[in-house]
Amino acid sequence: MNKTKSIVAVMLSFFTMGFVDMIGIGSNYVQQDLALTDSQAGLMPSLLFFWFLVFSVPTGMLMKRIGKKKTVMLSIVVTAISLKLASTLTFGQFVKAIASFIAPYIAMWGATAVIPSFGLGWKVIFPIFALVTLITLFVLGTTQIDEKGFNVGTTSISECFKMLGDPFILFCFLCIVCHVGVDVGTNTYAPKILMARLGRTLDEAASATSIYFIFRTIGCLSGSFILRKMSPKAFFTISASMMAASMVNTINGSHS
Repeated sequence: MNKTKSIVAVMLSFFTMGFVDMIGIGSNYVQQDLALTDSQAGLMPSLLFFWFLVFSVPTGMLMKRIGKKKTVMLSIVVTAISLKLASTLTFGQFVKAIASFIAPYIAMWGATAVIPSFGLGWKVIFPIFALVTLITLFVLGTTQIDEKGFNVGTTSISECFKMLGDPFILFCFLCIVCHVGVDVGTNTYAPKILMARLGRTLDEAASATSIYFIFRTIGCLSGSFILRKMSPKAFFTISASMMAASMVNTINGSHS
């Protein structure tokens, strides 16, 4: 029972982490509400991930000082406050992706009054996600998480950046940069492409982001099983080849 509760608590934390992906469709609705230019709206996702960069190393240092569970709980509290103001890891990404692909639908349903939005319109997504965040915080806080063997040594910021001197770590870092770039780019600009090419309204085009995350969710779920049978190197090669082919197809389609 305790093991099951621990898994549920961790997966809920991944789900909460997926809320950040609403920045894509959110920036489009903010652009519409405030009459921003494409350049101004495009700054919002960039600023979000800039602060990811700034806080990633200090968060790792904090984790070593107070432990993983307390750090995650603190991050969930920050998430809850911000929403009120406005193999296993792969499976966790699958759960995270569920939150990513439902966000555009919640925003779209709120904007079109399909669900009760209490006058908030697309911004009804914030109190909904805030409620889920508080539930996650309660479940994680009441769950015993075994952190035996956790290294409590100190690590400086300079030591973290020195790790990039290792070619393997540098390669992994560049892969993450590429992955996040594709993720945010598709999340933000897929609706814009549909609006420009097909004359769709923002509410109609919002589903493009969800479609992307549906397939990303399927990929994360299937990847958690495939990696049990296939070597990570071969799996990465196939995934990178498919990504490159899709990018070439997108570029060719934009010029046709």
